[in-house]
Amino acid sequence: MQILILAATEKEVAPFRQAMPDANILIAGVGTASTIYQLMKFIQTNEISYVIQAGLGGSFAQNLKLGDVVAIRKDAFAQSGVWEENQLFTLKEKGIDESFMSLENENPGLKDFGLPIADAVTVDLIHDQTVLKALIENKHQATVESMEGAALHFVCLQEGIPFLQLRAISNYVGDRNKSNWKIDTAIVHLNKELLRIYSQLT
Repeated sequence: MQILILAATEKEVAPFRQAMPDANILIAGVGTASTIYQLMKFIQTNEISYVIQAGLGGSFAQNLKLGDVVAIRKDAFAQSGVWEENQLFTLKEKGIDESFMSLENENPGLKDFGLPIADAVTVDLIHDQTVLKALIENKHQATVESMEGAALHFVCLQEGIPFLQLRAISNYVGDRNKSNWKIDTAIVHLNKELLRIYSQLT
């Protein structure tokens, strides 16, 4: 099986690269635009049968501890929508576009990886606004937030490539005080699970 490891930054998967120097690893950059472009460019020129995205994420839920690793079932482009009459609507709700609204990993084996399963949203704007945080969380019933996850789901679902999104919780959404974050711990846990699952698949 030709597996591609996809990450936004080198730091997020550095321990994995050290352990598996011959693995296919694509550092696609931060954000949806860069992720979609770099991933499409890669799969158009390489035979890939499975993509694992590994990265950090924020949690809306306090029941997830910093450092926990989850597998994402469903993701959404949280800021592709309409703000009207002090409400947030999806493009589907406004009848504009339904193509981004079903970004669900329907792999029945998702639970077999032995990780908690969560739903996520993908944002292009990092913020500390309580109202915006609540609107996005409530609209999408999300537990986890990242800046690239929906891009992975969108490309792989369009191209028919099996995939897995792994997120290690480094912070709580809206908390911009980085002294409260656990980035190093999250990276250690992320790479431990990434290595385990990679070995399981190969």
